[in-house]
Amino acid sequence: MEEKELIFYGPFFGALLRVRDRISRLADGEELIQWEGSNDASRSRLRPVPSLEYLSLQALAQNAGHIMSLGYAPDSLGRRLGYMICNLRKMDIRIFELFVGTYQREIRVKDCSLLTGDQVLKTLRNLNDPKSLKVLQLEQCTQFAADTVIKKALAWYSNSLPSLRVISLEGACQLSPTGLKALVMSAPALSSVNLSHCALLTNVGIKILANSLKSTLRELNISYCPKIDAMDVHLSLMELEHLEALSVAGIYAVCDRFVSYILCALGHNIKKLDFADCPSLTKYALQHIAHYSRGLLSLNLSNLVGLPNMGLEYLGDGCRRIETLKLCANRFSDDTIAAFLEASGQSLKELSLNHVKEVGSQTAYSIAKYSTNLLSLDLSGCKKITDQALGLIVDSCKSLKLLKLFCCTQITDVFLNRHTNPMVHIVGLQSTSSQDIVSHFESSEDFLEYSPLKFLSDDTDRKNSGSSEPVLKKRRLSFQ
Repeated sequence: MEEKELIFYGPFFGALLRVRDRISRLADGEELIQWEGSNDASRSRLRPVPSLEYLSLQALAQNAGHIMSLGYAPDSLGRRLGYMICNLRKMDIRIFELFVGTYQREIRVKDCSLLTGDQVLKTLRNLNDPKSLKVLQLEQCTQFAADTVIKKALAWYSNSLPSLRVISLEGACQLSPTGLKALVMSAPALSSVNLSHCALLTNVGIKILANSLKSTLRELNISYCPKIDAMDVHLSLMELEHLEALSVAGIYAVCDRFVSYILCALGHNIKKLDFADCPSLTKYALQHIAHYSRGLLSLNLSNLVGLPNMGLEYLGDGCRRIETLKLCANRFSDDTIAAFLEASGQSLKELSLNHVKEVGSQTAYSIAKYSTNLLSLDLSGCKKITDQALGLIVDSCKSLKLLKLFCCTQITDVFLNRHTNPMVHIVGLQSTSSQDIVSHFESSEDFLEYSPLKFLSDDTDRKNSGSSEPVLKKRRLSFQ
């Protein structure tokens, strides 16, 4: 008797059959989504009101030149204020000195383009206790070599920055291997390193990082560094035994073989992957991701136009806990995306389908039914999405806070006037919330999000107060 091969189908295949069954049951001209919304005029054009805290921070950022002191402002508010000031490109030397003088354990500046090397050097040399510095974020250092300034100001000798856990030098266009070596030697406990958009960063620099931080590094971002050859550094990256987040977007040498090697060695720990703008990747890369990284929480596959529908099948069966998924400008079909969401979309909090041209009613139906925990959704450029589809999504996803609809000229007042979700901010359409409201939800980068950073000051304050709860330190803002 001839033996028959047994084929086991996963959750994605069953979901795809159900999606296609829905399609086949539709009569000619019948629409899948039957949404009418509310006709209550009092609910027309529901718009959430920004919090007083947000409006106050926005006013302070716009008038940053008049801030005289950060006094007793809580650390969390100071961080948000600094981020907003940088977004407005108002971080000059006076404001920089205020922030460094007030928040000496966390220096977070996302835009240093207005600062010179001498200014930053002088300010950093005035730190009371460099050994207690935990976060150093100096991004967009276009006027000076960030590594050289940090070396002269702080990294005088080996282990001179023993508490430093996070360093972010994104856009440090003059970063050199020599300066990078001095940095990692002075901060042997680094857990998060962001060197994206560093035009001079080479394979030598990556090997120095991996050799020095193999037992501590948890997050590494080397996206858009044109001199890095992924296959030349993959052995070094494989030594980072505790790595949880890896961003290699825009590195053209990233290929299926690179993904296989890295994830075979590190995939069990990996929580976040960014492979955007890596055009050599195929369905086999997604197969490796699904096989080795079943605990994955965040994945960026934007602008990978060569990925076939089968790639989402691998992810739908293997990665069932994804919370952030970006598929911008890919060519996946409507029914394939719908099937993925039905199989594995329950955990999603952020979904970007920006300019995925086939997205339509099937995807909208699955979002509304299976991805109701979404906080942020980007459907910009999805021309097949209708008022009814958006209405169903927004009314079903009660947690949704941000909806991006840029380049969606087909959307009308039928959706805007009749949806019943008072919490969602809609950006991108004429007469909707302005783009600056996006920063209210897309806050500054949260480093070590999978291994939260514990501050020694918190532990000390709790011990001194006799409480197990963290103590909120208050500071006073002085405004002229």
